[in-house]
Amino acid sequence: MATWGVSPDVAEDAALVVTELVSNAVDHATGPLELTVSRTVQGIRIDVADQSPAMPQPRPVQVDSARGRGLIIVAALSRDWGTTPTTRGKTVWAELA
Repeated sequence: MATWGVSPDVAEDAALVVTELVSNAVDHATGPLELTVSRTVQGIRIDVADQSPAMPQPRPVQVDSARGRGLIIVAALSRDWGTTPTTRGKTVWAELA
């Protein structure tokens, strides 16, 4: 990301978003995963593709749980995020400014 001219703060946020999206895919999806990080005109786009058709759903935070905050973190750090169905499953994506 440094070669793309991305600020250290955005690069750090992007690394956390990658961690959360890949962790969610490992925990909840099936089959191989594919991670793509690309530079866009507006910033950084992160895509995590998996072979599960189940769409991710943010859960209410349980204060005493160490888990369940991934999509809340992704939403907080991203300019936008969402899910795109594919013929083999879905791609969960996030865009950072």
